[in-house]
Amino acid sequence: MDFKLLSLVFKIGTVLASTPPSTEIKRKTVTQKLYILLVFGVLTAAHLTSFYYKNFFLGYIHIKVVLCFLDEFSLYGLNFYCMITLGFYKLDKWKQLMGYFRATAYLTQYKVQKNHDILYFCLFLLVTVLHLLTSGYVVYVGCRTYGVIYVKQELIDHIWIFLDLFNKYVMCVIIKMLLSRYEGLKIFLMIYLENNKHLSKLPTPLMKKVERTMGQLRKTVDTYNEMFAWPLFLVICFTTLEILNVIDFAMFYNKELEILDNMTLNALLLVWIFVDTVVLILMADAVVQEGEKIVSLSHDLRWSFQDSEIMDDLKFEEFTTLLEKNSPTFTAASFFEIGRSTILNVLGTVVTFLIVMIQFGN
Repeated sequence: MDFKLLSLVFKIGTVLASTPPSTEIKRKTVTQKLYILLVFGVLTAAHLTSFYYKNFFLGYIHIKVVLCFLDEFSLYGLNFYCMITLGFYKLDKWKQLMGYFRATAYLTQYKVQKNHDILYFCLFLLVTVLHLLTSGYVVYVGCRTYGVIYVKQELIDHIWIFLDLFNKYVMCVIIKMLLSRYEGLKIFLMIYLENNKHLSKLPTPLMKKVERTMGQLRKTVDTYNEMFAWPLFLVICFTTLEILNVIDFAMFYNKELEILDNMTLNALLLVWIFVDTVVLILMADAVVQEGEKIVSLSHDLRWSFQDSEIMDDLKFEEFTTLLEKNSPTFTAASFFEIGRSTILNVLGTVVTFLIVMIQFGN
């Protein structure tokens, strides 16, 4: 079922020039390549045009100018990577990733996931509608306050951010496929332990199967990191910088807005920017947690074996060590690992920079 969801997402992504046309990865035709280049070229031209109208950057203090340009660069870089790098130069990785998922698809049979994919897609549609409504409200308030110039300055950013939302959803769908496979392996081990509470001999076939499966899943995670480590890094950078920008604008630059509009607008923007990034980080962390649970179950398997000899103990130790070595980890461009602590690090960075910016502003 998860391949059906991914196929549906790919159909949408093809229109947005962000994903392969289907899960059967093939070389792109000339028409497909030209379409991606056309979409990206038009958006890039619109982005450059918006910079012409964003001459208000020049009125900021230098740290604010740097912050704004880094914000723009991280958003543009994310979409460049997803459209151009993944679309043209990582097709072999897409093919490899799909191959690994097909090889481990049997693991999903252990996990009951009736209608979960339908629910997941419906949630995406709901989030998309809320995103468009929020974007529409922001544009409406901006036009009412600043006039048509707001559209010339900011409309392209709204389009980039929508593509950013979709790219995060693609990453979430793929992480969900990983999560269902790790959960399936965990349930398989739990069922085995439930049915074999007191082992009389070393379960060598089981251990070999689990070792092989963990190795396959680790290769899948490594391929995911090779493809999406930079997008993850840019997503976190953009989220951090955009939160800083929104709060800073609310405090120092949105004097033209009424108080209620200012509060509503910036609350919506913060939720809009932060929540989907948090969901992505938590899903990656959930995969890591499932890997740790599988390692923990391997220790339970060891204690269920009563009459062990020294050689058996050594084999069990080798087994658990191999599972620990093949546990999943997600990285942001190899700079740092993704986990729940990443959320706190983002918030800590925001608070620190806000203090610095307030001091410079004063």
